[in-house]
Amino acid sequence: MSDRVSASVVVPTLLANKAIELIETLDGHPDNSNQVVTLKGTDFGLTELHYAEVSDGWLHSIDSEQLLTKKRIPFDFSWESCGGEPAGHYSGRIQSDGSYHQTEVVTDNVAPDPDEMLTLIDQGRLVELATLIKDHLKGTHPIPWETQIEPVKKLAAELLLDG
Repeated sequence: MSDRVSASVVVPTLLANKAIELIETLDGHPDNSNQVVTLKGTDFGLTELHYAEVSDGWLHSIDSEQLLTKKRIPFDFSWESCGGEPAGHYSGRIQSDGSYHQTEVVTDNVAPDPDEMLTLIDQGRLVELATLIKDHLKGTHPIPWETQIEPVKKLAAELLLDG
């Protein structure tokens, strides 16, 4: 028997209908508690889609199918711990050069290796410690939503033309 878990997907409101359409191909239907927020000082909206009682297999299929990634739709996908797997967060963003970047963080990987950090501290290698922390943060924190406004508008226009 598969474990059941809650998950959420945050997408730009301009692309929410396309995201829902893609996710529904995996039999994922958001519940009725979806929320829309607007980034402060902009008209750029984000829609949070809630999925209650989905299977852990469904969670893995979202990642393996890369439905949102293939269309370059920026997203944040979060899930609770399930079946011995830790909770986590998976994101996709359009970078300033137009390429697509993904990050994944599970709750047991939110900080650099403590042993490595302690070794650097004990040896007084503070510059290397700072570099280790900065590099880890780059790999685990998605590009801010504020940088996605223009790329999302461009992508929405392209998807509209593609049908």
